[in-house]
Amino acid sequence: MNGCLRLLAVTTVLWGGLGLTVAPAAIESVPLKNASFDEPWEGNGAPPGWSLYAGGAATTVLKLVDVPGGKGLYVEDNDPGREIGVTTSFPVKPGVAYRVTVGVRAVEGADLSGAYLQLRFMPKGTFEQVPLYTTNTEAFEDVEAIGVAPEGSTNAIVYLYTHRDPTPRFVLDNVRVESGVPAPQVM
Repeated sequence: MNGCLRLLAVTTVLWGGLGLTVAPAAIESVPLKNASFDEPWEGNGAPPGWSLYAGGAATTVLKLVDVPGGKGLYVEDNDPGREIGVTTSFPVKPGVAYRVTVGVRAVEGADLSGAYLQLRFMPKGTFEQVPLYTTNTEAFEDVEAIGVAPEGSTNAIVYLYTHRDPTPRFVLDNVRVESGVPAPQVM
C-alpha cells in the first residue's frame, strides 16, 4: 500500500473509531447575473452580466435568439484569425470543487469544432476546459467543466468561446455554477 493510501486508511480508521465522520460539502448554487441570457440587450458588446472575450471583428455575431422558455445567446465566429466569446466571474473558496454547466445547441449546417467552455481559477490561472460540442439542432444538451479552486484562489472566470480557426456557430443557454460538488478523480 503506498503512503497516501495508507494515510487515508489510517485516518479513516481513527475517525471511525472516534465516531467522527466527515460530511461532504453541501452542493450549493452560485448565482450568476443573466445566466440564461434573458435580460434585454441591444446586441452591442456583451449581454448584461457578461464581458466580451477577444473578438471585436465586424464579422463576429453575438445576439439574443428565441429559445424555449426565453432567450439564448447565438454565437457566430466568422473570423478565422481571432478568438471570440463571453466571460463572467464569481467568487470562490480555495479547496472547494466547482461545476459549470451550460446548455449548447448546434446550428443547422454548422460545425462546433473549436468552441469551448473553460473554468479558470484566479489569480493562478489554472483551468479546466471542455469542448462545447453537440450535434443536436433541436434541443440544448448540457456540457460541464469541474475543477477545484487551488490555494489562494479568490474568483473564477467562465469562458464560453471559440478558438481562432475553425469558425463555429452555436446557441448557448442556462449557464449554471455549483459549489461543493464531488472533486474530479485524479488518474
